[in-house]
Amino acid sequence: MELFTVAKSYSFSDVQIVVAGLRIGGFDEGGGISIDFGGDIASMKQGADGEVTVSKQVLPPAVATITLMETSSSNLVLQGLLVAQRETPAGFVLPFAMIDLTTGESILSGQCVFLNMPGISKQREAGNREWKLGLPTYVAAYAG
Repeated sequence: MELFTVAKSYSFSDVQIVVAGLRIGGFDEGGGISIDFGGDIASMKQGADGEVTVSKQVLPPAVATITLMETSSSNLVLQGLLVAQRETPAGFVLPFAMIDLTTGESILSGQCVFLNMPGISKQREAGNREWKLGLPTYVAAYAG
């Protein structure tokens, strides 16, 4: 162990999420964003003699799940974008970006599409709203 090892730090406040040029905020206490990728990016096939061929696959679409407090003003922003996208005959192009300013990790997409309309639940304590955005194509940069 090194004597002067520098500790790493993380702060969710350094993560910025932007949809259609509008910054999203007001996340649930356990919420934030998660990005799930739709499948494998390569497949392998082994021949009868043991030789293996690796086939690169096209990047699968991704799904970004954003969890906001039900009191977040970003819910109204996202609701307005959802309506605009659904009412536009050819669809409404919504660029998407998630950038972690601490690590440099990012997911950028020239278009995202709303996959759900969050449910509404009113209870004793404020709940949350979960928005799912499809990212048909994207560029991902990982920290490292």
